[in-house]
Amino acid sequence: MAISDEHRALIEKLKPVDVPEIPCLDCEPHIDGLRITHAALCPVAMCIDDVTAADRAWFEAHPFADFYHRSVTWGEGANLIVLNPDMVKLSESHHLAVQGRVRVERIRDDARIRKFDEVWFLVVPRPGADAERLPAATSPPSMTRSDTELTENL
Repeated sequence: MAISDEHRALIEKLKPVDVPEIPCLDCEPHIDGLRITHAALCPVAMCIDDVTAADRAWFEAHPFADFYHRSVTWGEGANLIVLNPDMVKLSESHHLAVQGRVRVERIRDDARIRKFDEVWFLVVPRPGADAERLPAATSPPSMTRSDTELTENL
């Protein structure tokens, strides 16, 4: 999906969120396609649970809305890194920050899909160097979340 100049200008205004060098210090995430399972008390799992609860609450407060945009969280950035082996390797030698907007769409009353088409990683190779922007690619470019689990694209 191409991003318009207007959307790109809006994304530029969003503040990047730092992603820890090792987001899952106390957990070894299990990856099965786009399904990621973290330990119950892993900070990434707790962040994802918090943001999906906030998404659910937003749609409960806006029952006629089909979608909304919000800033990406560091936990979602960490999950995007974990899904991409190249990004995992890059995170070992570079500082990463995630930036952009997530489009959250209602699929059913109890299920939403999060699309990361407007999310970017800022990659800083060494202290003081200029950041390089890389798209936060997933294949397919979206992840879904029902109230009970993270599932493959519906």
